[in-house]
Amino acid sequence: MHETRMTKLKSRWKAIFETKKDIITAVVILLFIFFNVLKISLFNHMLVPDADKWMLRYKFLKTFLVVLITYPILFRFRSRILFVSFYLLQTLYILLNLGYYFYFQDYLHIEQVLSNFYEGFTAVRNASAPNNPLMAVVLIDLPFAIYLALSWFRANRLRNKLKVLIYIVVLASLSTLIVTEYKQYKEKNFLTHISQNLYVGETRMVQRYGTLLNNAAILFNKKSMEEQINSFEYGREQTNNEEADQKANIFMIQVESLDASIVSQKHSGQYVMPYLSSLTDKSVYYPYMLSYHFAGSTSDCEFSVINSVEALERYPSIKLTTYKSPNSFVTRLKQASYTTYAFHGNEGKFYDRNLAFRRFGFDEFYDMIDMNLGHVGWGAPDADVFRFALEKSKEITGPFLSYIITMTSHGPFNSASNYYNNSNYDDITDKKVKQYYNSMSYVDETIESFVQSVKKEYDNAYIFIFGDHTPKIDSSEYVQADVMMEDKIHEFVPLFIITPDNRAYRESKIVASFLDIAPTALYASGISFSIRSDGSNLLEPGGEHEKIPHRHTRWDRTQLYEIITRVLKDRWQHVNKTD
Repeated sequence: MHETRMTKLKSRWKAIFETKKDIITAVVILLFIFFNVLKISLFNHMLVPDADKWMLRYKFLKTFLVVLITYPILFRFRSRILFVSFYLLQTLYILLNLGYYFYFQDYLHIEQVLSNFYEGFTAVRNASAPNNPLMAVVLIDLPFAIYLALSWFRANRLRNKLKVLIYIVVLASLSTLIVTEYKQYKEKNFLTHISQNLYVGETRMVQRYGTLLNNAAILFNKKSMEEQINSFEYGREQTNNEEADQKANIFMIQVESLDASIVSQKHSGQYVMPYLSSLTDKSVYYPYMLSYHFAGSTSDCEFSVINSVEALERYPSIKLTTYKSPNSFVTRLKQASYTTYAFHGNEGKFYDRNLAFRRFGFDEFYDMIDMNLGHVGWGAPDADVFRFALEKSKEITGPFLSYIITMTSHGPFNSASNYYNNSNYDDITDKKVKQYYNSMSYVDETIESFVQSVKKEYDNAYIFIFGDHTPKIDSSEYVQADVMMEDKIHEFVPLFIITPDNRAYRESKIVASFLDIAPTALYASGISFSIRSDGSNLLEPGGEHEKIPHRHTRWDRTQLYEIITRVLKDRWQHVNKTD
């Protein structure tokens, strides 16, 4: 009896696996499924802050059930085209999401891909996309996928022979998944429960259901453009009825990738940015200013600064074509007979700045084309932009605002090397850190030259110098000023205000905000005005300050200061111990 059973099993085995290649193909299918599940699980694991082993195990088991339902459907088709297309789309999807997350520490949404397609393509073309080695996780199942694509017809024959077994596996997986999700529903952890508050529960959604369903839930709950505009919260009314006899000229320098930490950073005993470091004791200096760096990337900075409102989290605010900028401080200055100019060392179509700055209230917006400048690396050299902006200001009679956005120090920080090299950084092993230091050294020199020229030309000028966001450098050789809180990254940049009377003040208790710049500039201008803002006049330190809104939470400024200083101190101590 036993021999008869063994004989039947051997006959059945031979009927299914006629050759050694059939056995190899079957093994490859199993290995492909395993590593594909592992790839997806690791991908989701990387996107969840403080994810533990339990989460990885949970994601693996759940993904395993989904894959056991998905791939048998693909294997039903005689042609390999659907399988190959699905695999390539999956790989591209994972690469895009990981790249975005490693750069922004946030989730990529389909709406952002569509609205920022040109900007994203340009960033990739200029090698600004992140290249974190962890992104290689997409390759762990590639050898097996290639083998299956090349051996598709043999795999298809095996599927037909194992049709009944495959149906059983699919039904068992589907049943297990349904039972699991029913339990989640009973415990109010189901998809519909989590999607009700994605703004504060997006990480939870990704943890349990992954990025694809997270995107679907966001699209389902998508707001119209008017709804997004109406969602802006401008803060309290601030009014000044006193009019100064002489109105001040105002220069604003928005510096690309100027991180709060770089101001005090030294290499070989020398400051990377000696001029800005000297300003910490010679200007009104706020070491930490909370940055808004969301779906609009850098453009969120000027949007928030100019309109004194937090930018949208999931749509580039600067591209809201029907937004009339009712709270723009630029418009207030213009109404008080100011001439308002803006300058940027990039092409104006990038984030539609050539259209948006008109809506913000500027008389003129000059991009690199208007300034007759060309790309040297990515964008025009900052020195050329500063030179043009200064010459334009000399043509103006009466008070003016000059808003300058720099470009040289944009990631991947290789533009400056086309026209500047500081040999002090030749010994740095981390290429990105080396290029960043060289770029910021150049920026420091150009800002110093520009400020000296402005002070020589105008004795009544206020000069604001501030960063837009951190450089996104993940290295043991540099610690940038950011901190993860409530599953959201908080970035900090410095703010310097050079006053006509060379006032010196260094803040040591509170964090500033992009929202502070508009009311501060308006008070400094000497005009009468009314504006709504949660910001404060930073030229009068020590007063009452509103909490800073950031991604649906309001943060106490003193608490933020204590958190970021403690985090940076701990990180540097860890780096020094490692060294």
